[in-house]
Amino acid sequence: MVIKDTKRAIKNKKMTAEANNLGEPINVKQAELAEENPPIKWVQPIVVIGASAGGLESLNQFFPVMPASSGCAFVIVSHLDPKHVSVLSEIIQHKTTMKVSLAKEGVKVSANCVYVIPPNKNMTIANSVLHLHELTVSSTLSHQINTFFHSVASDQGENAIAIILSGSGSDGTEGISAIHHAGGMVIAESRDSAKFKGMPESAIASGNVDFILPVTDIPNTLLDIIGGNINSLQESPSSHESRILAALPEVFALLFSATQQDFSNYKTTTICRRIERRMAVHHMTQISDYLCLLRDNAQEVMILYKQLLIGVTRFFRDVDAFEQLENKHLLELIRKKPANDPLRIWVAGCSSGEEVYSIAIIVDECMEQLNRQFEVQIFGTDIDEAAISIARAGIYPKIINQDISPQRLNNYFVEKSNGYQVSNKIRETVIFAVQNLTSNPPFSKLDLLCCRNLLIYFTQDLQRKILPLFHYSLKADGLLFLGSSESLGPASILFSVLDKKCKIFKKLPNMEKKYPLFNLTHPKRDFSMYKTELSQQKKTFEEVNSLKLLKAMLYQSGMPASAIINEQGEIVYVHGKLGPYLELPEGLCDFNILNMAKLGLKISLSKAIDQLHSDHKAITIPKLRISDKQSVIHFNLILKPLPEFKTAGSNLTMVIFEEIPVKKEPSTITAPFVNSAQFEQLTEELRYTKESLQSHIEELETSNEDMIATNEELQSTNEELQSSNEELETSREELQSLNEESSTVGAELKCQVDDLMKANDDIKNLLDTTNIATIFLDTHCAVRLCTPQANKIFPLTNADIGRPLSHFASKLVDVNVEQLSLQVLDNLLMKELEVRDVDNNILRMCIRPYRTLKNLIDGVVITFEDISKIKKVDAMLQISSDNLQENMFFMSGAFLLAPHAMIIKDLNGLIIALNEQAVKLYGWSREELLGQPITMLTPEKYLQQMVDAASLCHNHKENIVDIATYRLTKSGETIAQKETLSRMTDVSGKVCAVVYTIN
Repeated sequence: MVIKDTKRAIKNKKMTAEANNLGEPINVKQAELAEENPPIKWVQPIVVIGASAGGLESLNQFFPVMPASSGCAFVIVSHLDPKHVSVLSEIIQHKTTMKVSLAKEGVKVSANCVYVIPPNKNMTIANSVLHLHELTVSSTLSHQINTFFHSVASDQGENAIAIILSGSGSDGTEGISAIHHAGGMVIAESRDSAKFKGMPESAIASGNVDFILPVTDIPNTLLDIIGGNINSLQESPSSHESRILAALPEVFALLFSATQQDFSNYKTTTICRRIERRMAVHHMTQISDYLCLLRDNAQEVMILYKQLLIGVTRFFRDVDAFEQLENKHLLELIRKKPANDPLRIWVAGCSSGEEVYSIAIIVDECMEQLNRQFEVQIFGTDIDEAAISIARAGIYPKIINQDISPQRLNNYFVEKSNGYQVSNKIRETVIFAVQNLTSNPPFSKLDLLCCRNLLIYFTQDLQRKILPLFHYSLKADGLLFLGSSESLGPASILFSVLDKKCKIFKKLPNMEKKYPLFNLTHPKRDFSMYKTELSQQKKTFEEVNSLKLLKAMLYQSGMPASAIINEQGEIVYVHGKLGPYLELPEGLCDFNILNMAKLGLKISLSKAIDQLHSDHKAITIPKLRISDKQSVIHFNLILKPLPEFKTAGSNLTMVIFEEIPVKKEPSTITAPFVNSAQFEQLTEELRYTKESLQSHIEELETSNEDMIATNEELQSTNEELQSSNEELETSREELQSLNEESSTVGAELKCQVDDLMKANDDIKNLLDTTNIATIFLDTHCAVRLCTPQANKIFPLTNADIGRPLSHFASKLVDVNVEQLSLQVLDNLLMKELEVRDVDNNILRMCIRPYRTLKNLIDGVVITFEDISKIKKVDAMLQISSDNLQENMFFMSGAFLLAPHAMIIKDLNGLIIALNEQAVKLYGWSREELLGQPITMLTPEKYLQQMVDAASLCHNHKENIVDIATYRLTKSGETIAQKETLSRMTDVSGKVCAVVYTIN
């Protein structure tokens, strides 16, 4: 079951399952599934998380809220320092009970597990298996998220959920576009929640984000999408789908009104699924609610329109098909082609142009291989203007290097800071245009027509009308290249099959009459009953009144013949007779005053209009003459701006032809020759024309020289700026990458510092609460650390850290602690001995080597334990007595109230006495232990040790024996402890018992 189906099931259990995006599918399998409407099936969702600077904080907020049994697999891609060992997985492990691990090559993702990208690696996924790649030089500038998201879109399709968390830059924006068009869900952290807003804002601006949420709300939304009652997903379609079908005509009408595109011939199942997806995003369950949203929200109409378009493609998709086309059929076509015949190719439904450029590349390779060159004309058309704009620019993200061989990248692409651009050599052969395949006329005389994975979204009726169009467009031996999931159907009689698997066909000529449905037109749907009438007036009420007022003013003022023109020179009103000055030109009606001006007037009028537009004030050109049949008219040309009058938003100008009365003299020439007036007029016009022409020539030459110089300067400046911009862009990306890596490392180090501070606090409290004085010395016997109890032996404070221990006088008697420490550093053996201080206290001093985690010796640790009380008890136990019981009675007070646990056993190994501390330590009561063998307190592994130690006391070899051993408690716990064994004797000096004192 795809993600969006699950979400709809939560909102309405009776909704149908959503299939592939109406946009072009990522691969052939998805394209095939789009036709079939497969049964609902649950698939483990894969949640991919992209994060960068500040992302660690967002992750630390996300995972404590996310349940560990959601059924999702999580993959985290973050910008990590390639030279720094990442502890990101360990940090996240503290926030969740899910298993968190660094991704490894060949690991298949599992539900309820978290995988983290390792440092200095790129990662992709195929068949739900992770693959690691070395981070190349070209991919170091923070493109790991895009790389992984693209592979997830291709591998998982609708099963993918992408989350963009805090980070700077725009990595991930192109990746979520691929996931969005493949049918997956996209969630972005809200601007207010993100510490660094670059990545979330870039993702949101792309228009491919379904949810914008604070990071703590994202887990609940995920659960809404993938959770709920999974059993409800198996329910059959209900009347809900029929209600959507009933609402489709109005949906089509709203789309047609906004875009002039008719979707009524698209497959209704696919349309319904795209509508259901938008309803799910808006948390709607009723189609009536969504129709209200479409009526009131033009933006939602455009979003639905975008999602109904084919928006995803890639270079050389279906590699085998392109290889067959190039190596077999295209080579043969070019080999047989006449030399002067242009090679014409049409790629219909080209989306963002990858397939067009793929065809152009293999055409160029074929011509190079055959050493034949043709004029190549490749037309790429699509209904989506935004996609055509991308195709015209020819710039694609660096992820395309996974689809294009290094040789082709080197030959046909130029690497830019923001990706790869198709070379000019290829782009010059390609023309892109916006075209509706179902309504606009096709291209003709084509050698190859490529239309892949588009027909599958059309109804059978529309396919039967388009395929004859393709047949009509091709030459007699033209090739048709379809997608692997498409077929010709009834139109198969129009083509012969060249490659059934790769769907390459050849036109059969003269088949039009044999195909009964051959028809190059198809009726359009009538949406008039659904359209909203939009009235736009060509002239406003104010404009009409202005012209009326102007007319009245002209007649009342006795103005000479004049014309009112707009800013484009078009005549909008005429006053008086303008026949002597203006005349209609031949051909189509043209009311531009310059085109209507008679000979001798056009130059002066043009110059006056230019001057008026420049100076914005009245212009007068006096004493002009123009011939009218056999007479000559003298007049003044006056141009006045009319700022108070406008029409259609354009400023108006009055052109006045003020005639100058001239006394007419009788002509003395009777011969049919030119009279003096005419000659003078012609001479004057010729002179004026020459002067005007010379003036224009000089102005043009000056302007041309200035423009050439300016252009050269601008070109030079532009090249310098472009070079500087590329350098700055590269530096910016490098700094951004370093900043993101530093932020990630800093966040990890902060977490480690917090852990270390907590551990340091624990150790400090442990040392402060013990009664053991401890001093840490470095290899030079300088003080590194000491506990408060050490002040009783050495006068040390925190200010003395780093000073040699020899600078301080100790209270120990006849003991050189520094010399003993140097001996331990020399032989690396622990040294333990009893010492006395000036107050006659007995201390057990132990000196051990200080070992680091890497097992390096970095000083010594000295501990002092006060054993004065133990010694006093031992002395009391040595008091001779004729009767052991009397001796026990004598010392009972000291024995029972001693601060250390004490046990007495007889020579048979039976416990004959123990004090309260021993009862507390081992958990047994006094009654349970008295008379029991002492071996019941000893693990089997240490029985022989205890026997040997007791033997030393029995046999008078040692008066006191110190051992380190382990004991068993009543609960079965094994505890480590140090014990002192002392013998008890009777009056005769014979050993009668052994005392165990636990230190």
